[in-house]
Amino acid sequence: MPRVLIPSDNLDFALYLAEAYRQAGWEVVMGAANFDLGGAEFDLVHFQWPEELTNWTEPSEARLSEVSTRLDEWRRNTKLALTAHNLRPHRNGESAGFRKLYEAFYQRVHVVAHFTATSRDAVTKEFTVSAQAQHIVTGYFNLDRLLPLERDSNRARRDLGFPTDAFVVLNIGSLREWTEVELIKRGFDAASVPGKRLLMCGRYDEAGPSLRQRWRRWTWSRWLRSRNAVVRGFIPDPDVHRVVDAADAVLIPRFRAMNSGLPALGASFGKIIIAPRCGAYPELLGNTSHPIYEPGDASSLAEALVNASRLDRPVVAAECRRLVDSWQWPAMIRAIVTATGR
Repeated sequence: MPRVLIPSDNLDFALYLAEAYRQAGWEVVMGAANFDLGGAEFDLVHFQWPEELTNWTEPSEARLSEVSTRLDEWRRNTKLALTAHNLRPHRNGESAGFRKLYEAFYQRVHVVAHFTATSRDAVTKEFTVSAQAQHIVTGYFNLDRLLPLERDSNRARRDLGFPTDAFVVLNIGSLREWTEVELIKRGFDAASVPGKRLLMCGRYDEAGPSLRQRWRRWTWSRWLRSRNAVVRGFIPDPDVHRVVDAADAVLIPRFRAMNSGLPALGASFGKIIIAPRCGAYPELLGNTSHPIYEPGDASSLAEALVNASRLDRPVVAAECRRLVDSWQWPAMIRAIVTATGR
């Protein structure tokens, strides 16, 4: 039985990826510590986020040297693959240390796996050192695993206090920048949608001076209360359906992100996806009725919200199912395994 190491502690995408490998007949080991430990042999090491291996912080020169050495050691005995989740790390992504870290990986891995052609083109342009690697487009993934056996959208809405005729917009996941908060506030307020409601799952999570961050979190909470938003914190996997099924639309309030799991979440549940015109979103949602808005433009977001409220829900659900049927984990694994020759 072939063996793969996924050196990550992530409990959503990386865990789902591990299960896909297992279902394809692989023995799977996870854990970021195994990157440095190197205590066993594998046929394939499949990396996810390089910055996770530097504790999500800009690496020192000493750590960069360690990472490069370990990559060289792994490369001597096995095939190396890297999934390109981001063009750069979410936080402090312009730093020289993070660029050197990404270049260290791109110079050494055999295969770079991309969800979309947009990702492939962006990475090969930004990181010319990756030319030695084989870049493949694996296709995207779905989150059908989060669907419950029985679904009841009306009950989900009642449980959260939404009337049946409300237009519920879900934002799930952390807001990484204050500009994302401001975009939601301005865009939501400007949208002329009767009965609009906001379902906020997650929180504003940005580094910065403590006094400023406390003030921002307070003003954000005050705005949410004033708009009668329903606020929930972290949602574990078994309960995700309780919030997604209560919503009509899933909002992606990013400015420059390359990828996200939110299109997979929205499509798997048959929801309207409101996404920015950046990164892979236009490619993923092309030839569908899902509204696309200009990144950072509150008036464009407001227009997208209005358009979303007018969409035919059964038509959207059918479009979503067609997308999900083409976003398959087994196809992703087959593409990576074939490219690495394993």
